[in-house]
Amino acid sequence: MTFLSDLQIEGKFETGAIEHTLLTGIDYKYYNIDHVQSSAVFGTTPPIDAFDPVYGAPLTPRVSYLNQDLTQKQLGLYAQDQLRFGDGWLVTLNGRYDWGWLSADNGPTYYSATSSSQSSNVGDFSGRAGLAYEFDNGITPYASVATFFNPIIGTDANGNLFKPEEGVQYEIGVKYEPTFIDGLFTLSLFDLTRRNVALASETDPFAQVQADELRSRGVELEGKVNVTEDFRVTAALTAYDIDFTKSDDPDLLGKTPFIVPELMVSASVDYTFRGDWYDGISVGAGVRHLGSSWADNENTAKVPAVTLADLKLGYEKENWGVDLNITNLFDKTYVASCQTTLTCSYGEGRSFKLKAHTTW
Repeated sequence: MTFLSDLQIEGKFETGAIEHTLLTGIDYKYYNIDHVQSSAVFGTTPPIDAFDPVYGAPLTPRVSYLNQDLTQKQLGLYAQDQLRFGDGWLVTLNGRYDWGWLSADNGPTYYSATSSSQSSNVGDFSGRAGLAYEFDNGITPYASVATFFNPIIGTDANGNLFKPEEGVQYEIGVKYEPTFIDGLFTLSLFDLTRRNVALASETDPFAQVQADELRSRGVELEGKVNVTEDFRVTAALTAYDIDFTKSDDPDLLGKTPFIVPELMVSASVDYTFRGDWYDGISVGAGVRHLGSSWADNENTAKVPAVTLADLKLGYEKENWGVDLNITNLFDKTYVASCQTTLTCSYGEGRSFKLKAHTTW
């Protein structure tokens, strides 16, 4: 069960030559999951050869490796002030304080025949400061620094509640909104440090652990151009280097955590027809490239990169419309990620998603 609420109020005022846009709010989140997860005991189930299967072998009875009722309640108060002055200067200041109440009731499992309960109350401040300047030619360079605090729902293999994830990000970049074409281009460089990051365990396929510290540094590029009112082109690239910077295991220092690709590229086009009976019909196509990722934290095996194609068909008239999205158009079979070389997952095959929408 999940419940989310976000109430906010915004107002504008001036203090001398400074224009303010003030935003304040309060948000609340409630999340509860009562679940039991079971599997055969690792190492006791007869192996299955996918290319030469032998049927009829007895299966090991299932046992529960996870039996718990998790609850997270979180309350946040936040405020932001955006200041404009000096014919182009823009300063953004915001801050928030979060309270989190976490609890876990652990029932009997294969690992422990006894029940236990854990609870914790956490809270901390986070904020962001940004500075930008808007030139008349559409170029806006900016810089920002932000901290974050995020309570995490879940427990480790011993049933202990996770510590909140926290960290800091530094970012510089430039936005360009040209005057001769309807478009927006952005370039950013970032340095993100995360602590207490929840990761899948390499030694226990049914558990998660918290990494001491991960650092991500990289670049993001994005471009959006409306060539005409009905023809749109978008493209994006994200490339970064992510490493363990602190770890209880010294062999992991400088290594990249598994599952995460360090290169992602995408491009798409969308065209809406205008005219007679076909007015409002739209056709879009896109391509996505997911770079290779590591299969283990020791970085000894890699998951290959993959390129996928998507297609979109739509129709819109007045205040209603319908869209058909087809992902992995050519139904390519590929491995999406591995959690060690013993546990890998295939990527989603061709899928169709139909969506209807209306406005009033």
